[in-house]
Amino acid sequence: MSMKRFLLVAWVLLSLPMSLRAQDELPRPVTNILSLRVGQGEMRDTYLTPLLYTGSSISLEGQRWRMHRNPVWTSWQQADIMFMTGDDHGNDSEAWAGRLRYRYGVLRRWSKSLSLLSNPSNPSNPSNPSNS
Repeated sequence: MSMKRFLLVAWVLLSLPMSLRAQDELPRPVTNILSLRVGQGEMRDTYLTPLLYTGSSISLEGQRWRMHRNPVWTSWQQADIMFMTGDDHGNDSEAWAGRLRYRYGVLRRWSKSLSLLSNPSNPSNPSNPSNS
C-alpha cells in the first residue's frame, strides 16, 4: 500500500508544475479560412500571337494564420488550386489552365508611430513667430 501512495504522490507532484505552466501561457489564436470561387476568367496566350481566351474558372483556397508564443510573430500559410477552361471566339480554339500553389510566411508585427503636427496659422501656437 505504501508503494501505491508513493506513486500517487510522485505523480501529483510531477504533474503540478506542468499544469501551472500551461495556465501561464497565453492562448494562441488560429484563424482558418476556406473559400470556393466560381466565375468567369480570362487567359492570354502570348507565345506567338496575343490570343485572349474567356471561359469558366473554379478555385479552392485555404489560409491559416497562427500566432506564435511571442505575440509579435505570426505564421501564415496559403494553399490554392485553380482550374480554368476558355475559348478563343475567333478561331474556335480551346485552352485550359491550372495552378497549384502553396505559400508560407512568418510576419512580424510592428507598432511604431511618429506624429508631427504644426499649424502656423494658429495664433496660440508657440512656434508662431507673431507671438513673440
